[in-house]
Amino acid sequence: MGVLMEETMQLQQKTQHPRFNRARIMRKSLRSLRMLAIFLVLCFFLLPFYIMISNALKPNIHINAYPPVFVFRPTLEHFVSIFERHPFGQYFMNSLTISGSATAIGFIVGIPAAYAIARFRLRQITSIVLICRMFPFISVLLPWFIMTQRAGLLDSYLPVILSHLVFTIPYATMIMIGFFEDIPADLEEAAWIDGCSRMGTFVKIILPLTIPGMVAASIIAFSYSWNNFLFALILTASRVKTLPVAAYSFLEGDYVEWGGLSAAATLITLPIILFALIVQRYLVRGLTTGGVK
Repeated sequence: MGVLMEETMQLQQKTQHPRFNRARIMRKSLRSLRMLAIFLVLCFFLLPFYIMISNALKPNIHINAYPPVFVFRPTLEHFVSIFERHPFGQYFMNSLTISGSATAIGFIVGIPAAYAIARFRLRQITSIVLICRMFPFISVLLPWFIMTQRAGLLDSYLPVILSHLVFTIPYATMIMIGFFEDIPADLEEAAWIDGCSRMGTFVKIILPLTIPGMVAASIIAFSYSWNNFLFALILTASRVKTLPVAAYSFLEGDYVEWGGLSAAATLITLPIILFALIVQRYLVRGLTTGGVK
């Protein structure tokens, strides 16, 4: 009992020591500064989304009001208006078809390329992929438009999908290389010994282990294709117009219809956010695992 009381008194003296109190205050201060920094960063990134969504829900009289109006009765008139004035359902399906097809083709080409680069150490091809990714796309837009026009394919899905491959293939390839390099070659050799072919090993063993990487790469590639504006603006008209081009119609000369533009931007952003939230578990693993050696 005496030993226990002595240890208790020593602990009390230690906790009452000025140096211990300063260290505890310092830890609390650092924790508070960390939380403040996280809050400021979140505010910086979430402020544009707040402005976009609030303008989409504000009545027209409050959008350009000065000082700004923060308390208002939300309305869906802008969302109803854009669906009444524009076939946004068709534009949504056009964007989904183009982005989904470009992402799927990019993975069909990019994943085998990434596997070959990782397993056979084809670093020269990696340099070529990086150069293709850094190449200014606008420099090939005019020749691509002339070729599409002469082929009679303007305002159709095919030229837009093919033009989006210039960024879906490099993204799928570069992200997946790290994942394939992290998988031990012993797994493949064991499968070969058991009689599995190289293709069977790739499909049944290697690909399931890289699902987080495929999810991360698919979100990045799909979002770039979904948000692409320039190629869709030049290569499409009314039949296969995409959502970003449709949102551009709310800018008329010197006048900007902020309510309709914000509602259209909200509808464009919402599918990507929902998709990322649904697969966020795989997304976080994919963005961290493949980049760590």
